[in-house]
Amino acid sequence: MSTSSQQFHLFFLFTIISLSIADGTELIVVNNCKDSIWPGILGTAGHVTPREGGFLLLSGEQTVLQVPDKWSGRIWPRQGCCFDETTGRGSCQTGDCAGLLQCRGVGGVPPATLVEMTLGTSKSALHYYDVSLVDGFNVPVSMMPVGGGAGCGVAACETNLNVCCPSSLVLKRQGKVVGCKSACLAAKTDRYCCTGEYANPKSCRPTVFSHLFKAICPKAYSFAFDDASGLKTCEASREALQEYSTEILKLAEEIFANHSLLMGMDKDALKWLHGKIMKQATRMNYYPACSRPDLVLGVSPLSDTSTITLLLQDDDITGLQTRHREGWVPVKPIPNTIGWSNGVYKSIEHRAVTNVTAARMSVATFVIPDDDVELGSV
Repeated sequence: MSTSSQQFHLFFLFTIISLSIADGTELIVVNNCKDSIWPGILGTAGHVTPREGGFLLLSGEQTVLQVPDKWSGRIWPRQGCCFDETTGRGSCQTGDCAGLLQCRGVGGVPPATLVEMTLGTSKSALHYYDVSLVDGFNVPVSMMPVGGGAGCGVAACETNLNVCCPSSLVLKRQGKVVGCKSACLAAKTDRYCCTGEYANPKSCRPTVFSHLFKAICPKAYSFAFDDASGLKTCEASREALQEYSTEILKLAEEIFANHSLLMGMDKDALKWLHGKIMKQATRMNYYPACSRPDLVLGVSPLSDTSTITLLLQDDDITGLQTRHREGWVPVKPIPNTIGWSNGVYKSIEHRAVTNVTAARMSVATFVIPDDDVELGSV
């Protein structure tokens, strides 16, 4: 595993997570919505636009975007889209970019929840980022750094503003509320848009609508000059992540050594069965609190392909579930516990879920055999 990195997670209820790597930053985009999302991407002037500016992300899926050092741009969720598979043309109910699947330098039509960022470098990883409601709202979004130092906060609007949107700001499609306009978008006046004589922090003050947005989504930008509480900064601690990865691999080697001895084998037998290289990968997940956890999956059902998975998680919040017959069983976090597959080659199917009361974070490290290792019984 190469962990000289800084990550950002972006969750549609929808999330983005960020991790800096040696030559840039990884943006992990996660769709925790019950429906598909079509993320739109736009690099600011002079910056590249990854994935040609747009792609489909199914419910429960995640993808990784790699952006270069000092990248600046925005990402927004599009919803209710329908595109021709051949031409890539179509339309979206919200966030549409000229009727294109791949926005290719075209911004989204508001209202849409925006994630904005200006990133640092792998050597000087000072990042600026925010979730903005200045152009309105369409989908709950959060963004968080992984492996960051002190003060690396979560930027988010995790509540569905469409449910409590004032009638004068509502956007409907086919009788359904799909977006909530900002006061600027609805009224188009200098006072609400912080333009003209209001184009400075002194004269442009929060309105009753921005106060409402702020009360519901305190971690998001509510109006143009909401820098004090809306803008997040993070100085990544790459060294901390590297040190954690090194130490967790040592722990895995100790576990292998102990199990080798328990089975009457040489101390290093299980380690050497991994081949020339014992590979390592780390996945960091952030699960925001959710008012309707029955409609959202944190991580879709899966079975690990690793030899061993080492999990660091919150001790007081249950989020992991394992499949038992036709149902799912919550797994209470118990420190220093070893789960054993009991002679079955395939690991047990499991998933992660959100909850109503609190956010949850987990760090899973996977130890994996080399690519050319032959699998079989010991």
